[in-house]
Amino acid sequence: MAVLLPVEAISKLTGLNRQAATVIVASISAFAAIAIISSFGIDAAGSYKTALTILGIGAAVVLAANIINDPMMQKIFGYTVTSCVCIFLIALVAAIVLDGRGVLPPAYCMIRPLERCQDVAAGLAEKNKAELEAKTDIPPVIETRSTTVDPSKYTVYTQFAGLITRESIIAFNKSLQAGGWKIPDVKGERLSQAAGLNEVRYRNDADRPAAQALADALTVSKMTSRPVGVAQLDVILPNKLEIWISN
Repeated sequence: MAVLLPVEAISKLTGLNRQAATVIVASISAFAAIAIISSFGIDAAGSYKTALTILGIGAAVVLAANIINDPMMQKIFGYTVTSCVCIFLIALVAAIVLDGRGVLPPAYCMIRPLERCQDVAAGLAEKNKAELEAKTDIPPVIETRSTTVDPSKYTVYTQFAGLITRESIIAFNKSLQAGGWKIPDVKGERLSQAAGLNEVRYRNDADRPAAQALADALTVSKMTSRPVGVAQLDVILPNKLEIWISN
């Protein structure tokens, strides 16, 4: 008799009874739903790709259940597929919880493994530009109130990742320019290495006040949902500051 349903396919391939197979399929579906809803909270239309992927996996499992006749091979294949899907979905939920701050890539990148993460993020940011930019608060001029910081001494480079629009980066850098900072490229650079980072990098103690002033301005701008800190790195040249920001 042909197997037509995923529950029956899992049951046949793993040797589990129908009730146990139903629990497995329901758990996988729940994890998938959480991942889809959380990852595409501002881009619900994009979830169709994930839905098609899940349907494709289900179809492959059903097909395998109908063509594999050896009971041992059925169990090996069934447990392997079920385990891989469960591990992937658990990692997906973990990526959502960590929000790009761990070793896992952002969830929206894991859902689209065949695309470069920075391209996925850029596309999502562009699709949701109006909503993302409505949350920001970038003044026309970013002034430095600290008497110990002379903006004209510092050259600032910007690297960003995630759901930040390039227009927001340009607006922020132009505000810095208006405040006297040196900005070689107002467009900044979208880099996957910036994912999970929210910091201004500087060389030494003399440059720390300027780095802190930039970090405070970034936090106030609300381009990221997390506070921006500072980080001392010896590879940074004196009077150079690097913004690494993501959302």
